[in-house]
Amino acid sequence: MVGDPATPAAVYVDFDVLGMTGWITVGGTSLAAPIVAARAAVTGEVFDATTVYSDRVFRDVVRGNNGFSAGPGSDLVTGRGSLIR
Repeated sequence: MVGDPATPAAVYVDFDVLGMTGWITVGGTSLAAPIVAARAAVTGEVFDATTVYSDRVFRDVVRGNNGFSAGPGSDLVTGRGSLIR
């Protein structure tokens, strides 16, 4: 899940989304948020503040650069990191 809208994924919608149906591309939080919600629904895990900010859920990505440098903890490159499960 990447919060960058420049890295979209194709999704199929069978209802009108802003005048579009069929295969469309979406990215950023418009793609990442439903993925997190679906994962929570399937696993039954609740993502409250305690869970989101624990090391049990996210692997901290400490290397990388998109104009800002990644580092320990939440940052502008990787946010909280990548899901462990």
